[in-house]
Amino acid sequence: MIVQRPDFRLPQDSVLPDYGDGGIFGLVSSFARFLDGEPWQFGGQGGSRATDESPALVYLLVDGLGDGFLQRFGAGSSLLADRVRRLTSVFPSTTASAVTTMLTGLAPRTHGLNGWFVRDRRFGGVVAPLPLNDRVGHRLRPDRATLKHFFPYPNLFEQRRRASVALLPAYIADSPFSRRHCRGAQILPHIDLEHLVDSVVAASRALRRKGGGFVHAYYAEFDAVSHEFGCNSAEAVAEFWRVESAYRRLVSELSGDNVTVVTAPAPKRPLPPGWRLSSQALPGWSKRRDCSRQGCSAADQTTLCCVSASVAT
Repeated sequence: MIVQRPDFRLPQDSVLPDYGDGGIFGLVSSFARFLDGEPWQFGGQGGSRATDESPALVYLLVDGLGDGFLQRFGAGSSLLADRVRRLTSVFPSTTASAVTTMLTGLAPRTHGLNGWFVRDRRFGGVVAPLPLNDRVGHRLRPDRATLKHFFPYPNLFEQRRRASVALLPAYIADSPFSRRHCRGAQILPHIDLEHLVDSVVAASRALRRKGGGFVHAYYAEFDAVSHEFGCNSAEAVAEFWRVESAYRRLVSELSGDNVTVVTAPAPKRPLPPGWRLSSQALPGWSKRRDCSRQGCSAADQTTLCCVSASVAT
């Protein structure tokens, strides 16, 4: 049951988040089951059961790319052709909330990170948890106590039967946030899309030789372009087609390797003019409480695209 203030109204086209098989929270739960040794399958569709003893699963996370964008601008693309269905994001549908959920398997009201700036009086006020800097740019000491204070929860990759590789942009690969949220996985930096595709291919093949595993491949440039120029801009469309080209090459390179490639991005869309979301409109938001079985409020929609590279054409 969703509780709202009487004077708070959601926009007409709002989408409530699905914390089951209809959203990215359920998708990451399927990754956890795969890492625990099960064949990957999600919601009864899109899951490819491996035919050999060394399955590999690649998750390509293109930050900012949602289902609405794919439907508007993706005609003729392999991503649209491989689209399985629409998923909802988490609430709030920010990069910080969604990416942290994808790295931990926890709902935002459990991990508590709903933006890239948090207020913490113990550390002098506003802190940026990704680089672990205070508001004026001073680096906080990334010792065990500090990391545990800001990120007091487990992640997706630790203590699993299958191995993991996390491919992250070079500028954040060694950040305190990345080290904490990807511990248990091998963290490798990439510098651009071409390098990312090469790294995914190499990592998935190395994992297969060792008995199989999971590749988390994160690409952030589409989100950055959308922030700078707008998520319906010509620049964003051009960046999408660069992503599409990389996706096609990735599937082609892995063809015959029995590797399943999944993409379900953290989406972005503009808010209605003059509309702002206040956490004060959502009672109890400040409490770290698991909302995996209850809706929170409006969420954006992402898209689930999936292809088994062993049968790709």
